[in-house]
Amino acid sequence: MWQSVSEGRVGLVAIEDGYRATVRDTGEHLVPAGPGERGARDDIVDEIAEQALDTGARVRFVPDDALADVGRIAAVLRS
Repeated sequence: MWQSVSEGRVGLVAIEDGYRATVRDTGEHLVPAGPGERGARDDIVDEIAEQALDTGARVRFVPDDALADVGRIAAVLRS
């Protein structure tokens, strides 16, 4: 999803209100990481939301567990 957002291909991002994730960027993928881990990005969800807004996408926050089946964050690509 990160690449699609940064390329401006996303029209809408939906994020569960309380969702936060710490990840490490391997260059090809974002992988889970522990807080304080070398190379960790503490709140990638906030970065995704900001990048989406910067590319003209809409960002909507939904109640917790509304996106549990799809990983707590979802995106709709532009047509």
